[in-house]
Amino acid sequence: MIGRRFCLKLTNYICIVIFLFCFGILNAQEIVTDRPDQAESAAIVPKAKLQIESGFAYEVSEDDYGKYNSISAPSTLFRYGLFDFLELRFVHQYNNLKMRSEQEKLDICGFSDLEFGIKLAFIKSDYIDLALVSHYAAPTGTDGFGYEKGASINKIAVSHSLSDDISLGYNIGYDYFGQGKGDLNYSVVFGYSITDKLGIFIETYGDFVELKEHSINYDTGFTYLIEDNFQVDFSFGTGIDNKMNFISFGFGWLIK
Repeated sequence: MIGRRFCLKLTNYICIVIFLFCFGILNAQEIVTDRPDQAESAAIVPKAKLQIESGFAYEVSEDDYGKYNSISAPSTLFRYGLFDFLELRFVHQYNNLKMRSEQEKLDICGFSDLEFGIKLAFIKSDYIDLALVSHYAAPTGTDGFGYEKGASINKIAVSHSLSDDISLGYNIGYDYFGQGKGDLNYSVVFGYSITDKLGIFIETYGDFVELKEHSINYDTGFTYLIEDNFQVDFSFGTGIDNKMNFISFGFGWLIK
């Protein structure tokens, strides 16, 4: 009980500090984020700029082994524009997981593996962007939240501008976790700008676990620009062929 209370207090403290800090200073600059959808955008953070994307997610799921409740707060991505075609990336996430089954009860909290990566742009135009997103997850996570041998996480990201208000993006990726065959994943997202500040999206995404067991999901949500360089978001999703529901909210902040 003491450990659980400590985890919840630490989670709340980190979230409050990040949100208060980010609302404290705003600088004018246009922003494109990789959240809240599951797909990564093909856009690169401007050169010599730092972008922080962070948020809260709550997920409920069920499989043959039991029922799960998980909280990620905060899940934070740092992006730095090294060149016009290349950004450096760093991911850090704090988790709380509860699992219940007929034989076992589990309640743990801790950090996921630290992820270091890049996004490399191959095509940048008014109509289509294409980039490679590649991360290495170092085996630094708390027991139950990491991979003993590390992990390689890779995606090809494509973004289309169909009009001034309509966009289409899709990813295809392959992740390897140090053993087995790895997972193949994909996502397709459709976005629409209602106003200059408010946008909505709808997305389908899925995985082929060990290149064979397929699951597919759906999510939707919106983004809102408070300033040209500060965006808030909200999303929720559900499993189509599996028992899963989640809700998420967060922000993106581009700093000079």
